[in-house]
Order: sequence, then C-alpha cells, then structure tokens
Amino acid sequence: MKKQLILILIFLFLLNLSGCGNKSISDTSGDDKVLLQTFDLLSKINSYELTTSRVESTTFGDKKVLSQMITEQKIIFEPFATWSRTDSTSTRIFEGGQYRSLREVYQVLNDNQIDLFMRYSPTEDAATGNEPVLGEWQKITISPKEQADLAIDMVRNNFDAQIYLLKSNIDSFKIVENDEVKDENILKYDGYLEQATILETYQKYIRKIYVEGKMLTDSENLTLEDLKNEITGGDLLEIKVGIPKLAYSEKPVPISLWIDKNTFALKKVTVDETLVMQSYTEKEILKANPDLGDPIVSKALLTYEIKSIDNLKEIPMPNEE
Repeated sequence: MKKQLILILIFLFLLNLSGCGNKSISDTSGDDKVLLQTFDLLSKINSYELTTSRVESTTFGDKKVLSQMITEQKIIFEPFATWSRTDSTSTRIFEGGQYRSLREVYQVLNDNQIDLFMRYSPTEDAATGNEPVLGEWQKITISPKEQADLAIDMVRNNFDAQIYLLKSNIDSFKIVENDEVKDENILKYDGYLEQATILETYQKYIRKIYVEGKMLTDSENLTLEDLKNEITGGDLLEIKVGIPKLAYSEKPVPISLWIDKNTFALKKVTVDETLVMQSYTEKEILKANPDLGDPIVSKALLTYEIKSIDNLKEIPMPNEE
C-alpha cells in the first residue's frame, strides 16, 4: 500500500513539473538586485495562482503534429491545498485529426491526511467543437501522516527547485527593451539555463523524489555526466519531464522573465524548449516509433502567467459541473 501511495504522489509531482548561487543583494549589480529581490520574494510566498501553457509543433516527414496544453493552477502551502485544471489538444499522428481532453485535480489537507480528488473527460474529437465533459470525482486518501507530509514536500520541493534554477543562472539575465513590453512598470529580462545548473537542480531537489519511490537508487557520488546519462540515456520515462528534461539540450535553454519594477513581483515566464524537444524527440519518440521519419521541432514554448501571489486564503472544493 505504501508503494502504491508513493507512486500516486510521484504522479502528482509530475503534474507540477513544468523551471543557487550565494550572492547577496549588497554585492550585485543594479539588474541583479531586482532579480534577487524577486527571487527572495518568491521564496517566502505561501500561495500563488498561475496559468501555464505549452505549445509545440513538430514535423515527421509529411506529418505535422501540433499540441497545446493549458493548465490553471492554485496552490497554498499552508494550510495545504492545491487545484489544477488542464485542457489538452493534440494531433492524432496516425489516425489524423486532433483530440481534446480535460483533467482536474484537487488536494486538501484534513487533519493528518490528504484527500485527493481527480476527474477526467473522455477523449473527444476536437473538430466537433464540443466542450469535453468531466466525469465523476475519484477520491484517494493519502495517509498516514508521513505520506501526507511527503505529498506536501513534493509540491514545495518542485517550487523551490525552480527558484534555485533561476538563481543559479542569474548572471545570464539582461534587461531588454522591445515591443513585447507595453507596461512601463514591467521589466523584461532575457537569459538562459545552463545544462550544469539543470543537472545540479535535478540532483538537489528532484532526484530524491524518485529515490523515495524506489524508482532510482540513492547515491551521493554521481557526477554531472552520470546525472545526464541517467536522464537522457536511461529507460525511466518518469524522470524525462520538467526540469530534468531540459538536460536534453546541449546548448543553454533560453528563458525570459517579466518583473514589476515597483513590487518585484514576477508576472510572466517563457522558456524556449525548441532545442530540448528536438533532442528529446530524436532520442525518445523515434525509439518507440522508428518509422515516423526525421523530426523537425519548429516550436516548443512554455509560458507561465502569474495571476496572483499570496492572495489565496483557501481553495474550496470545485462544484460538480
């Protein structure tokens, strides 16, 4: 039973995976001071609400695959509660056409256990234009307290990993000015994520989750090359997502941040995963489908729109629809 619960927790961890330096504010440049203020603000928050979108376009010979995933998410760390709703559309590469589906997940801490609710829609033909209909809630109770604590730690761990990764690459960020920024109070920073920092973040924050789930063995002596081979060369698909997946790119991964210069609030993040997905598709997708033809990934863009920070007091159970 314990192993089953851990696997459920890892499943939820995967749903959250979407992005440290020892600098202090006093010994950094003006640009870095704004970034460090933002990262410091994020490290102290108790709740946030955001919308994540992932858009990808890949061509295999004469077949074009388009996919889009939009996730609305609310998280409160204490008292613990989370909600997410994901709307996915993707090309049926062999059958033709596109399918669409919805998924909704709600978690809340009650006493020393977590009540987890999930519901899904049947996969539907997107061409019909019909809204997918979510099914009935399925409930799973996560207990005892040790398992509930692990679920909470996973959510926080993933959030801390993203901040750590940003701080590790703070020297790469530069202010840019272009037509994308319409609000004079918003500063845009362009930077990149180095592969070494991606692997370090994986080792420090993420790998331990899979060790706890008995999917990886514990080891403190892994080199960066070992970690890279574990992700990109192994057969464990569960670790080839989120931050670890970025390690597929041999080149730095471009990232942009939009920050309110008055409040230091992070408003938007974009991660260009085109090179990541090019390498991933060549190594993983063709391994399972060798007859697809050589892939060309023309777009893989991940966007976070932060709707609120520290404004949520509770996340009520969604009503049946």
